[in-house]
Amino acid sequence: MTLFTRERLDTLMNAMDAFKDGEAITVIAKQCHMDPRHLARQWKRLGFDHVQWARQRQVEQRERAVALYGEGLSTDAIAEHVGLSANTVRDILIESGDMPDPAVGLENADFDERCQHSVHMHRDLKMRTAEIADEMGASIDTVYRWWRAAGYDPKERVWEERKERNARIAELFREGGDVRAIAEAMGIPTTTVYSACVTMGLINSPSSARLGYPSAADVKKGKVPGKHLCPRCTIICDGDDPNALCDSCSKPKGRRKDALADFDSGWLERNFCTKG
Repeated sequence: MTLFTRERLDTLMNAMDAFKDGEAITVIAKQCHMDPRHLARQWKRLGFDHVQWARQRQVEQRERAVALYGEGLSTDAIAEHVGLSANTVRDILIESGDMPDPAVGLENADFDERCQHSVHMHRDLKMRTAEIADEMGASIDTVYRWWRAAGYDPKERVWEERKERNARIAELFREGGDVRAIAEAMGIPTTTVYSACVTMGLINSPSSARLGYPSAADVKKGKVPGKHLCPRCTIICDGDDPNALCDSCSKPKGRRKDALADFDSGWLERNFCTKG
C-alpha cells in the first residue's frame, strides 16, 4: 500500500475535487506541477479512476439534459444547469430523439414550418437575424440551422438588393444627378453612392481624380500620359521616364558632414584660452 504525506494527500484530494467540479486534468496537473499521467496514477492509488468517473458523469449529464428539456427548459438554461455548452446540449437532445435533427428535419412538419417561417421573416419581412430569434424564441445559431435546412442562403438576398440599388444609382447618375442628390433621393449615405459609381465605372478614379487631379494608382498603372512616380519618394512627377527623380530627390544632399567637421575642429579655440 502506498503511503502519502499529509501535504501530498491534501494536494491530491483538492485536485480530485477540482476535477469533479469540471476542471480539466491537464489544467489541474499544471497547477500542481505534475504530469497529467502521473496525477492519474496517484488518483488510482487512492481508488479514484478519473476516466470511469468522467464517463459516468457524462451519462448523468445526458439524462439530466433530456429530463430538463422535457420540463420545457431551453437549451441555454439546460446548459447552465448541467455545466455544458448549449451546442453540446443540443447534440445530446438530437441524439436522444427529443429534438429534430436539422439535417433530416424537413421530414418533420413542425420543423419544416419553422424553417419556412424563419425564411419568410428574413426574406420577405426584411427582419434581422436577432429579431427573428427573439420572435421565435430561439438562438441565432438555431435560426441559421433552420435556413440551412430549408436551403436558404441569406447572402443571396443581400446581393439581389445591392444589384437593384446599383441599377437605380446608375439610372439617376445618367439622368444628370450628382452623388449628393442621388444619396438624398435614395436615403443612403453619399459614400455608398460614390463607391457604387466607382465600382460600375461611372466615376474614373476612387481618389482625387474626381477633382481633376490624377491619382498615384492611375499613374503607377500607366493610365496618365506624361506622368510618372518618383522611384525614391513615389510622388507624381512630369515626364514619362520611370527612373527620373523628382526635383527634391535630384538635389544634392549638401555638405553636412564637412560642416560638422569644421565645427568640431574649432572647438578647443572657442572654449579654451591659448597663449599668444
